[in-house]
Amino acid sequence: MATSEQSSGRIDFLDGVRAVTASYVVAHHIWEIVYPDGNPHGLVGHLTFGLHFGNFGVAVFIVVSGYSLMLGPARNGSRLRDGVPDFIRRRFLRIVLPFWIALAISALIGLTLLREPSGSLWDNAIPVTWPKFLSNLLLLQDVIEVHSINYVFWSIALEWHIYFAFPLLLWAFRRASPPVVASTALLVTSVVGFVFTDGPELLSYFSFFGCFAVGAWAAKASHDIRRGPADSRWGRYATPGAGLLLLASVLIALTTRSYQLADPVLGAAVACALVAMSTGRLRAARRVLASRPLVWLGASSYSLYLLHAPVIHALFVHVFARLGLLTYDPLSLVVLLPVGLVAAILLTRVFYHVAEVPFIPKKKVVAQAP
Repeated sequence: MATSEQSSGRIDFLDGVRAVTASYVVAHHIWEIVYPDGNPHGLVGHLTFGLHFGNFGVAVFIVVSGYSLMLGPARNGSRLRDGVPDFIRRRFLRIVLPFWIALAISALIGLTLLREPSGSLWDNAIPVTWPKFLSNLLLLQDVIEVHSINYVFWSIALEWHIYFAFPLLLWAFRRASPPVVASTALLVTSVVGFVFTDGPELLSYFSFFGCFAVGAWAAKASHDIRRGPADSRWGRYATPGAGLLLLASVLIALTTRSYQLADPVLGAAVACALVAMSTGRLRAARRVLASRPLVWLGASSYSLYLLHAPVIHALFVHVFARLGLLTYDPLSLVVLLPVGLVAAILLTRVFYHVAEVPFIPKKKVVAQAP
């Protein structure tokens, strides 16, 4: 059976990765509603402690973004076929315009349904003020240290700024060894992020620039491996490398609680896994990730990421908590986790068709989810 990459230019398992990652981020934020101090209690809390590391989801998204955007240049000598201005224009239409619509919706919710403090993470988004709104509108919320209108929006600004470094990364790939360039970028940006741990997100999560670089390298390596045997060594090392790096990232997160240290290691693990799946390894994982339900969900993963927070908080405050059915206890997690996830998926799917689909070329509606 021909792979989607061979037959239609799509790589279905990437949509599956997006779907799983977005779902994990939603589950993480539901977990934080129930355990706002980050300290679980009871059997349920400890069994679900793996949901604590929501920042891992952003790291995975950044790596996948680097991989996806490098697929075209990898076939074109590490060059943007239509030039830098067209690349930025397409990213603006694909990322920024839906974000602006989500910003307006989040601000409206923050002024109405969720204007009162609830003791949850959403309290950082209120009150809605002009400085907050304008910093988000200008995509400066990762630079200006004010809370976002929606607490997930900081990463959108960061990814937008990463796009401007992509042409420089391609230039470096053309003039030096891509694995050396990517690993150096990951190391340098990780050091910067660690040094500025308490700074604005642009600096404290500077390692995401390196995660983007290793994602781009993974696409380049996958292309080169499929082209000929000279680079097949990366395919052999990819699977064990992914496993060892994943284990290392989890251990670092558990022992240090530092995303600045764990994120870049996870980014390298995800990059290795993408190389492995792209070159015929990890077949079982690839089949699962390329399944129809995950591909369907992955197409709207950006919308799910943008607007899941107000959905799950409104559900908790105006349905469960207001009716007195649930409080901040483990039972809340058992009920809110499936209900909140399903509600967020269905409502943001509507947003996807309204705010994303119009900006996607019709022949690539599914393939180009960010």
